[in-house]
Amino acid sequence: MTSIWMYILLGCSDPKSIDQDEDGFIASEDCDDTDPDVHPLADEICNDIDDNCDGRINLDAVDGSVFLADLDGDGFGNDDSRHNLCAIENGYVELSSGGDCDDDNMAVYPNAVEICNEIDDNCNNIVDENPDNGTYFFLDSDEDGFGDDSEFVFTCMAPQGYIEDNTDCDDSNAYTFPGAAQEDSLTDCMHDEDRDGYGDINVLDDVVSGTDCDDTDNEIYPGAVEICNELDDDCDLLIDDADDSVSDQVLLYSDLDGDGYGDPTNSSLRCLPTEFLIADSSDCDDTNNEINPSAIEICDGVDNDCNGATLEDGMVYRIDGQGVGTDLTSVMANGTPSIPNVYEPVGDEELYFCEGTFSPSISTSSDITIQGFGNVTFLADGINAPNTDLLAVRNYGDATNTNIDGIVFDGYNLAILLNSENEVYNNLTMNDSLIRNGYSIAGASINVHYVDVEVTNSYFEDGTSGYGGLAITGGNSDVIFENVDISNTSESAYVGVYLYEDSTFEMIDTNISGFSYAGVMLSNSHGSCTNSSSSVSSGMASSTRGLYLNTSTWDSTGCDYQSSSSQEENDIDITIASESEYYVGDNATFSCSETSCGTQTLQSFEAFTSYSMSSKVYSNRYNAQTDLTIGFFSVPLLSDTCGSFFVCMCEIDFGMHTYESGVWTEVWTGSKNTFFNGYVSSGKIGHPLRAGDQFALTVEYECDYSLEYRYDSSQISPSNSLLGYETSYVGGSLGVASPDGALENSGTYYDQKVWVETVP
Repeated sequence: MTSIWMYILLGCSDPKSIDQDEDGFIASEDCDDTDPDVHPLADEICNDIDDNCDGRINLDAVDGSVFLADLDGDGFGNDDSRHNLCAIENGYVELSSGGDCDDDNMAVYPNAVEICNEIDDNCNNIVDENPDNGTYFFLDSDEDGFGDDSEFVFTCMAPQGYIEDNTDCDDSNAYTFPGAAQEDSLTDCMHDEDRDGYGDINVLDDVVSGTDCDDTDNEIYPGAVEICNELDDDCDLLIDDADDSVSDQVLLYSDLDGDGYGDPTNSSLRCLPTEFLIADSSDCDDTNNEINPSAIEICDGVDNDCNGATLEDGMVYRIDGQGVGTDLTSVMANGTPSIPNVYEPVGDEELYFCEGTFSPSISTSSDITIQGFGNVTFLADGINAPNTDLLAVRNYGDATNTNIDGIVFDGYNLAILLNSENEVYNNLTMNDSLIRNGYSIAGASINVHYVDVEVTNSYFEDGTSGYGGLAITGGNSDVIFENVDISNTSESAYVGVYLYEDSTFEMIDTNISGFSYAGVMLSNSHGSCTNSSSSVSSGMASSTRGLYLNTSTWDSTGCDYQSSSSQEENDIDITIASESEYYVGDNATFSCSETSCGTQTLQSFEAFTSYSMSSKVYSNRYNAQTDLTIGFFSVPLLSDTCGSFFVCMCEIDFGMHTYESGVWTEVWTGSKNTFFNGYVSSGKIGHPLRAGDQFALTVEYECDYSLEYRYDSSQISPSNSLLGYETSYVGGSLGVASPDGALENSGTYYDQKVWVETVP
């Protein structure tokens, strides 16, 4: 009251500004300005009064108990909303029921059911922990999308590194999980590191082995395309070329000679070039590393630079004994037909001539090969030169080899001269060559001494050979001609082949014709002719011989010895040195000794009678039953006086006559003087006869004393005789004309032994 009155006394007219109870708060601030214990700063106490003027009675009373506000009515209070109450009130809970972390949400309180709502429903400071409606999530530490069944959480949302799947068989490897290799299996636990759909073959533990042979490369797996990369792309254990399915091989060519150029005819598909397989295909000879497109073309008959041509016309190339090649074109171009270019090799050499005409004269004492390619002619003017000046090839060494192939020798005096200086045998081979128009007195083509000669597939034509052979003249030489033709159209070439001094000559499939004296002439030598396609004929005159033998021998197997150029053969084909003549038919097989040809056979016909002296006696008349040659015949001198008391001398003339068209012709005569009894031989006759020819053998004699002859009329011809004969004599007493046209006395003797030679 005092204060009020004071306000009045002071003249204050607003009662709200008066602090009536003097508690420090004016009435507008004080909720009970009549009670000094009630004001905004007073302690609330349990007195059912709003002591602190906060509008709530007994709230937070200092003498009350602590309660928690429960704003959401869920029975739990927020620990931060403590209030002292004199007694529990609605909206408050006991202090023990605190822990409400969200007092605005009645579903959130301690021990509430945690659910997935991103709220800490049970107020344990963990949101959505073990929620009632949560999900199991499994650790996926390898992040392969498959979880480890042994490492899991139960929560609302997958924590980092967790997933709902729990089927991983190896959570330490992101490439190992069920179905990792879906091409192998959709369920098996496999390792597929390269993610190509195929499992690794090489695995451990419980991982199932797949079919991928390289699980580090996703382009390598079964069924992949095999390519050239030195890998087994399709896992079939075959790599690159070994795999037939490889797709990107390239065509490579054989380079066996290692020259860097491949053989177009020998190719194969391969992945990569090798030492002997390359991409190039331009080699024309894969056996020689000196033949390729970058080589220099030389004259050797070979396409050295693979341009399709083998010749360089006019070129001459030399290869020495060390295999070094040199171009000799300029050297060999200097010769002319009248003055050939003289070339003397130093040591062994091979000379190759390309198509063209040359005039060389090559002289050496070493091994020499002369090879022509194309039409190569060695040309000389030998007809205007001395007889032996112009020589194409001369070798005067010992034990040397001369090889000639593909050359035409035209106009030389002698094309080839080989004469060992020390009688040491040399060798000459000639093939595919022609020698013509030679001019020499010593033979016009080949002249050799101590040389083994082999000539094949060659020709000898025309020339003047003098006393030598047109094709070959040789002493102490062994000569073989095979598939050779020797022909001549001039009478100045007398002999085709002339060999002497222990030489041999073998002709195989060889023809010789057109010579004035003989096709083949042998002296102290041996020869042979083989094959029915061979022939020897002189051809220039009917009196000349195909074969002339002088102390020589000859073997023949099926060769033709026609001596005339006409269709009809004469009867003089082979001549022995004694000028005896033998007939042999075409393709006959026979041998000739030094004195005879064929097989010698004795035919004996005996008859005896008395006869006077100084008479001519004709033997029986004979028929030749096959082709044969009369060798010789003999008659006996039998006398009771001669040989008993006296030595009788007789002069005997032998003769042979042939009968044709009623005329006897004397074809051979021979004389003998004898001083004793016994058989007397006529000597060598050698006259050839054909089957069916008739002939007579005669004897004309004069003796010192009369002789007695006996006649055996029972003698008949042997069944195997080559002669048919008449038992009657050829004599005057029968009125049969003798060969000389006279009639003879009746006394005739018939004891005769005849040797004939036949050609089977």
